[in-house]
Amino acid sequence: MRRSRLARRVRALTREDLALALYGASCLLLGGASAAGAIANGLLQLAGIAIVAGVALTPPRDPTAQPRRVFWLLLACLLALAAVQFVPLPPAVWGSLPGRSDILQDYRLLGVAPPWLPLTLAPDRALGSVLALIPFIATLVLTTRATGEGRAAFAWVLVAVAVCSIVVGSVQLFSGGSSRLYFYRITNHSDAVGFFANKNHLATLFLMTLPFVAALAAREEQSERKRRLRRRPLFIGCFAFILFGTVLNKSSAGLALLVPCVWASILIYRRGIGRPLPGYVAAGGAAVLAAALLFISVGPYHGRFLDKAISTNNSATRGTSISLTLKAARDFLPLGSGIGSFRHIYTGYENLAAVNREYINHAHNDWAEVALETGIPGVALLLAFCLWLVARGRAVWAGGKSTGSMARAGLTSVTLLLLHSLVDYPARTAAILCVAGMAVGLVATPRAVARAQRTEPKDEQAEPESRVFVAD
Repeated sequence: MRRSRLARRVRALTREDLALALYGASCLLLGGASAAGAIANGLLQLAGIAIVAGVALTPPRDPTAQPRRVFWLLLACLLALAAVQFVPLPPAVWGSLPGRSDILQDYRLLGVAPPWLPLTLAPDRALGSVLALIPFIATLVLTTRATGEGRAAFAWVLVAVAVCSIVVGSVQLFSGGSSRLYFYRITNHSDAVGFFANKNHLATLFLMTLPFVAALAAREEQSERKRRLRRRPLFIGCFAFILFGTVLNKSSAGLALLVPCVWASILIYRRGIGRPLPGYVAAGGAAVLAAALLFISVGPYHGRFLDKAISTNNSATRGTSISLTLKAARDFLPLGSGIGSFRHIYTGYENLAAVNREYINHAHNDWAEVALETGIPGVALLLAFCLWLVARGRAVWAGGKSTGSMARAGLTSVTLLLLHSLVDYPARTAAILCVAGMAVGLVATPRAVARAQRTEPKDEQAEPESRVFVAD
């Protein structure tokens, strides 16, 4: 009976469902680093291009379940912002932009006519940064085309990889940094990093996974009683194990965001089973959590995040990195220094007396880095996305209990990612970007794509169609 039910579910998956699960698993297992995983990232990007092309050439199965125009407008603006970085500008225009006049003067001193140059000061790195967005876009478009079963399948893949990461991370941690299970040469040795190079990024994965465990548990409550009771310990065990993994990971930001993450997961589960908490309880809990986060960010413990050295061999702190990045961002207004140029620009603002062999490759605050590299247009687009997220969040939380659990989990995951980006750069790996793509796709299309009815005969003991294919 169980095998036949599982077989029916697998056969019911569409091509988009299978592609979402397989591509997501590949990103989660192979995309745990940015520069250190160049070959794996290149393969994931090629696969992502093929996926986007395939989706673009295929009409939607259910046009009524596709995102609204404002969503596609935001995505188009993101692609336009990336494309404009490579548009050649005449010397007179290019030289009038902040930070370019000295370079133009160098051409004149050499007796060379200044060529037309692109907006970004690092076109080679800009290309890599733009290509890094492909896993996000590929997973996003697949999610908008996937059925409820396909979305749930990827959520199960996410949970499975998170659990496996804890097992791998435990071996890494207790090996004292000598384990062969560290998959990248440049990594946090003696820490639990799982399939990632950076332990903070693994913490981000755990935080983004917990809401989906709650959503899957709420989704399972729609099934028959025996099956529901049989699987309930599985969800409790997965949730508790991922909590343990977050503590084992020892990421300061991960631990700080764990409390609001658990609170939001409880709300997702209770709303999904039709038992939402009273409004005053939810609002009171949110206020307490906001006060706790404010206390951590500006209170006695804020130094745990901002005044801590970025690495053991570098005296720079997160606070220093963020403040210097914001200073550079002001100097390069209004259009910024260009995508991919952070590393080149930041070196000009560092304290030379504190410089050593290590260099800072990111600002440890993605919001500040976006402000530096893309200026006012990038900040405006980021704020527009946040406003869209708030608007969609109201609609998602107002949705039905059986059709909104996954979308609420996606909204929570994206919010946690944005919060973690205030003190780190988690959205720089294919693994996190693919989860973010699914999460944004769920928020954009909370109602799953309808699955075409099959004509094959049903087993007498088969579950009702509404139980097998719950639209999430």
